[in-house]
Amino acid sequence: MSEVTKGSTAGVLCDYSYNEYNDSIYVLDDSTAQWRCIDGERLLSANGIPDHEVGEFPNPHNPNAISEQTVSANLTLLPIGSTTATTLGGPNGTTGYVLNGVKIDANTAGSCDDTGKNCSLIDNTGNWHIEALGQTNFDFGTDDNNAHVQPGGTYHYHGMPEGFVTKQGG
Repeated sequence: MSEVTKGSTAGVLCDYSYNEYNDSIYVLDDSTAQWRCIDGERLLSANGIPDHEVGEFPNPHNPNAISEQTVSANLTLLPIGSTTATTLGGPNGTTGYVLNGVKIDANTAGSCDDTGKNCSLIDNTGNWHIEALGQTNFDFGTDDNNAHVQPGGTYHYHGMPEGFVTKQGG
């Protein structure tokens, strides 16, 4: 590993590669992720399949099964501060990625109107946004990894990816 310069992530896991079969009963597929650093960018190529045990999908609160995705991201090695906020997550885009190539998408598309009487887990038009974690009124069918599956098969984390952290020795 090379020395890390203040503000640069160039010396951090620039040659990370993972490719193993996940025999979790609700996965049964290869988990692949490759991170490289080239020309000032950190590049991710992955299939979005988690590298750890997952909960039951589909389940009574989430009808979606995990499936392979095409995950590709280019991120700067030299992030710079900004005086303006950028909203990410849910309909506003992916918050980030874990080393295994599974995205972090903390927000949901769920919302309620101002009365709290008209709520939807898939309609993001209300002024009040529903969080997947930390509340008990709505069940998004998350597993013990604080993750669930979107329509289309994308498994993603809403909170701490417990299975990944445990697999890394944490």
